[in-house]
Amino acid sequence: MSPGGALPDGWDFTRLRSIYPAARLLPAEGRHVVAPNPIGSQAEYRELRAAVITDIGGQCLVREAGEDDWWMGGLDPSDGSVVCWGNYGNNLDSAIRAL
Repeated sequence: MSPGGALPDGWDFTRLRSIYPAARLLPAEGRHVVAPNPIGSQAEYRELRAAVITDIGGQCLVREAGEDDWWMGGLDPSDGSVVCWGNYGNNLDSAIRAL
């Protein structure tokens, strides 16, 4: 892991901002983050234990603790929660460009 928290190896805040200058890292601790459950699950969403959250113009990329994949979602400015809608794989550069 890089000094940027849970950013992947080779990544830091400077590299993140070189791709998207307005990007910012949000504190993950205590933030409510949900993502869709697999098809056929009883519940529609499951809570993610976020290790890192990047805010890129109101859209977020979230990396779950202990996982490599990035979830994309929207930041709710009223309470700071994040509702994810899809998994964008483990390549942060590709996930950012998918925004």
